[in-house]
Amino acid sequence: DTFGLKEVSDYWHQVVLMNDHQKHRFANNIVRTMFNTITGKKLAVLGFAFKKDTGDTRESAAAYVMKDLLDERALLSVYDPQVTR
Repeated sequence: DTFGLKEVSDYWHQVVLMNDHQKHRFANNIVRTMFNTITGKKLAVLGFAFKKDTGDTRESAAAYVMKDLLDERALLSVYDPQVTR
């Protein structure tokens, strides 16, 4: 429900859609840069936490990018010194 604030709701919905688009675009740029295939290629993800200087990984953009890369059958290694688990 929009609580009578349809314009505000529409705005934030578009913000979420744009953020999702940017995550997919970033992953696609990685694939394109690596000659349009990352199947079987080993990639390192440096940084996984959602917020700088924390171990908070909830809703991390990196997780969504990594899912796209895994869907392309990349082999991923993740390192973030702030994340302990």
